[in-house]
This record gives sequence, structure tokens and C-alpha cells, in this order.
Amino acid sequence: MKRKITATVCTALLGIILLALPGAVLNAIPAVTVYHPKYETLQDSLKFRGNVTDSVAAEITSPIPLVAEKIFVREGGRVQAGDPLFSVDRASTLSAYSLFFSELGIDQTASIGETIAGLQNILSSLPEEARLLLTKQIPFSFDQIRNLPQNITLEMLLNEAVGALPDLYYAPCEGIVSGVYVSLSALSAPGQPLLSLGNNGEKFVTLQVPETQIKRIFVGQTVYLSGDAVKKTIPGRVKEIGEKAVTPLSLTETTPYFSVLVEVANEKLPAVGCSVNGKILLGEKRESLILPYEAILQKGETEYVRILQDGKILDQEIKTGQELAKGVELLSGISVDAVVVIARTEEIPTYYRIREETS
Repeated sequence: MKRKITATVCTALLGIILLALPGAVLNAIPAVTVYHPKYETLQDSLKFRGNVTDSVAAEITSPIPLVAEKIFVREGGRVQAGDPLFSVDRASTLSAYSLFFSELGIDQTASIGETIAGLQNILSSLPEEARLLLTKQIPFSFDQIRNLPQNITLEMLLNEAVGALPDLYYAPCEGIVSGVYVSLSALSAPGQPLLSLGNNGEKFVTLQVPETQIKRIFVGQTVYLSGDAVKKTIPGRVKEIGEKAVTPLSLTETTPYFSVLVEVANEKLPAVGCSVNGKILLGEKRESLILPYEAILQKGETEYVRILQDGKILDQEIKTGQELAKGVELLSGISVDAVVVIARTEEIPTYYRIREETS
């Protein structure tokens, strides 16, 4: 009886092992994930950065670009008439000008005549826009210095120009700080305000639109605003486009831009000074195939995917378009019926099993 029970148990265990074997063998075979392209509704758009502003009560300017030592206010803060806004760092301003003229090849010991001749020679070789920008950066005009004694040097001119700057700049009136453009590390942008005050009236959003894209913007266009300070997307309308491009003096931002004023209902906007993002939709909506980023491979400038066809994995060249959060638009190369393999060369084994992408 005991032997009979033991034989029965062994037989049952053997049956369980045999039943489990196909699954164990299957799981031991490497899996290759495949994805079926899906259609989604897309629309081309442009995205820009900006800030909440209000109508300008005052703009703080300087006769020459300068470097600030301390900034006592922040965007969105309220000031009273007479409140200090920022102090001038004369040493850093002089140092920045010394570097500026040194890079132009003009020594600080140069006389008036040598300075004028050197600058005119440089300016004559530049295109008009660059010539105007450089002229604004020079802290004096040729007419101001042309008739000065020849023993006056460039260093003396710089000391006089920077020495004439006030120690502190004060708020000329009550208002909200809507923009701080003066820097603690570099000369301020020539011809541009150092700081602006709003009167806390009607609020707007000012977007910075690169010069290369301004032709696609027009008054009346709908703009969708978002950002950390915006609870949900806010629609607005382009009210005004700046007449001239502004060239930022920055190591990271050098592309000239236009200021575009967007009109929005006051109660929907966050406080003046808050950063926002603006998106403008272009053209008609379209249905496009979307591929996950991990499915797209690249050889040089050529993009391609791997597709499963007749039991073989093949390379297929593609062209892509708009980039989205969860994938990229497919312009050409494969159809909706294609089976796309999500695997790189070294990940594709000789023998494999197919695993469907569920997302």
C-alpha cells in the first residue's frame, strides 16, 4: 500500500513538471517587443517663453551699458517712489569695458585719434545691424571726443564715463516691477531699459519670439498660455508685435527676438513677473502615425526602424516630423499595418519570441 501511494505521488509530480516545461522553455527564449503604429490627431505649433506684465509706468535707463553690484527688487514686487532698485558696480563695469575694447584690438592707452581711427575701421567692416549694435555698446560718441586734447587716452574716457554713473538707481514712482534686465555679471543690453515698472493696471503677457519665426505671427492670433503659475491653459490673443528685434547680450541667449504682447482676461493671469509659456497653433489638424522614441534608430543622418516582415527583422528607412511627449510623428517609410520591432542590433538574438507592446 505504501509503495502504491509513493508511485502515485511521483506520477503526479512528473505530470506537473511536464506541464510546466513548455512555459519554462518559452520564458528562457529572449523576447523581442513589437509595436503597431497608431494614428493621432496633430497640429503644428510654435512655443515661446514669456512673462506676465502690465502697462508700463516707468522704464529705468542709463546713458551707457553697466554692470549692477546689487539688485534690491525682484519681478512682481511692489515699490514706492524713492525706493532703491539697484546699485552700480563701477569696477566690474570698467573691467567689462576693458575686455570689450581689448577684444576689438584697441589698447586702453590709445590716444583719442587712435581710438577713433580704430573704431571707425572696425565699424566700416561690419554689416549694418552689427554696426548699430556695436555703436550702442561704445560708452561715448565720436562727436563727444573728436575735439578733445590728443593726450586723453581711452582709459581716461572710460573712467570719466563710468564715474558719471550714479551709485544707486531709485524708483521714480510707485509700481510693480515688471522686468529686471540689468545683470550682476555682464554689461546691460545697449539701448534697452535696465528695469521696468508697471502701474498694476491691465495685465498682459509678453512673449519673446525669435526673429526667425516672427513672420508666422500676426495680430489676432490665438495663443494658449501655460506654466507653473497657471492652473490651467489660458487662451489669449496677440494684441501687438514689437517694431524692432532686441539682441540679448548673453552667453546662452544670442538670437534676436521680438516682443509680442498677448491680451488675456485679467482675472485669469497670475501675478506680474510670473513666467509663462505660449503656444500658437498653425495650420489644419491632421491624422498622423506616431512611433515611440525607443523604436527609432539612426545611421549618420538617416533615421530607420526595424520591422517584422515574413518572419524576418528588416531595416526600414523613415522620415519623422513633430516631436511629442510620448513619441514622434511619422512622415513616411512605413504604413499603419507595419509591425515595428523595439530593439537595437545587439538585442536581437538568433532565436526569439514576440512580445506585444501594450501601451
